[in-house]
This record gives sequence, C-alpha cells and structure tokens, in this order.
Amino acid sequence: GIDGNRYDEMNMVHTTWQPNPWWKVDLKGMFCIDTVVFFNRGETVWGNFEYHAKDLIVEVLNSEVSPTVVVKKLQFDGIPPVGGVTFNFGGVWGNEVKLSLQGESRLLMFYEVEVYP
Repeated sequence: GIDGNRYDEMNMVHTTWQPNPWWKVDLKGMFCIDTVVFFNRGETVWGNFEYHAKDLIVEVLNSEVSPTVVVKKLQFDGIPPVGGVTFNFGGVWGNEVKLSLQGESRLLMFYEVEVYP
C-alpha cells in the first residue's frame, strides 16, 4: 500500500470480508498533509476488483491525543477510477491516514496510497 507499486497485480492491499473494513498508515510524526492519492485496483482476468473501493472514505487523523481526532474526512461517491484519484486535504496536520468502507460485508482492496505535503 505504500511501497511505490501502483499497478502490480501481485502486490496489493486487501482486508478480509468484514463489516466496515479499514486500513491505516502511521506516518511516524505530525505532517502537514495536502493530498492523498489513492490507486484503485481495476478489472483483471479474475474479475472487476475496482468495486472494492466503492464509496471510499479517506481520513487524516491525529492519534497523538486521546481519543484519536479525525482532522478531516473526505469521501469518494461511487467507484474511484483505476488510475490515481486525488483527495485534497488542503494542508491539515496529522500523523495517520485511514481508508475505510461502510457496510455489512465489504472487502477493501487497492494497489497504493501516496501522501503528499
């Protein structure tokens, strides 16, 4: 998810089928976050995997306080395109980025997430 491989079929991130799946990266410090770029998994010989990011939620978090604070939350309505989709956070401060889906039985699957100041 954060290794630079944007379109590698054998190198992706996925959760198990579960209610409200999520994935989070710890940035190991507080950073001013301007954009998060999400690279969705696309159609392959095994099926239409782009669906597994439908209505994606991206959050910048501050976990240096208790309880953790959601600094800013953005949602992509529908299915993100297979190429990178940019979420503009406008320079908020946080130390974690979280991706999540809402629903009874969902699977979060993607290639890559890039976080930029």
